[in-house]
Amino acid sequence: MVINNFIAKYTIAFFTTLFLIVYVLKIPQNLTGQIQLVREYYYKNFVKSSVLDYIICLIYLLVGIYFINLSKNANIIRNIVTIFITSCIISTGFYLYFNNTKPTQAFFSRWMRRAGFSAVIYDGIYLSIIYFIYRYLTHELNH
Repeated sequence: MVINNFIAKYTIAFFTTLFLIVYVLKIPQNLTGQIQLVREYYYKNFVKSSVLDYIICLIYLLVGIYFINLSKNANIIRNIVTIFITSCIISTGFYLYFNNTKPTQAFFSRWMRRAGFSAVIYDGIYLSIIYFIYRYLTHELNH
């Protein structure tokens, strides 16, 4: 039951964030300047990209929550910062990987090379908002 509850709330938080960040506020376009790549990923390949992002974000979030649980910290601001930093560290690893290997036509190779470090910041913002909405759904913001 706990896992189903987590997945349900994560799913709502993920798709709410996706809609707000990508389609309403257009943060990836504005932050990275990579309008064509954003259109390719989020508009042209919506289903494939959404499924992939759903899984990737879940993994990032679980890693961040692991560190939150290690610190036994209930402060929402500190926890959001933990999610942001954890996400940025993971994404920096991918950024370094893609920028130190031979370029390919794979989306993430092109994304990390063209968007640069702003792609890392975008991931941190994206995951932080997912986490915030998730916590809101669990009514844990006041802890």
